[in-house]
Amino acid sequence: MIVDVASNDYESYQLVIDEVGTWAKKDNVPHSPNEITAALAEALNKGFVRAYLYSQSESKFKPVIPDTRAWKDYYFLATAEGKNLLA
Repeated sequence: MIVDVASNDYESYQLVIDEVGTWAKKDNVPHSPNEITAALAEALNKGFVRAYLYSQSESKFKPVIPDTRAWKDYYFLATAEGKNLLA
């Protein structure tokens, strides 16, 4: 679910939490924001998504290694490897 949400565009942390939560609820899958965040961290560690910060001065997203204490500041995008999971 995490990779799917981030597969088409840069998505904010809150959007990832909201979208995955909506899908999980629809499918009657128990979930919490903490569990979704843990799944996001796992997807990052496995290389299925990357974290980015938006640079106002450069008007573009820049890849970063996220500080897990500041999730709300990041945007996420699926990597090519992550998109292969969806194929």
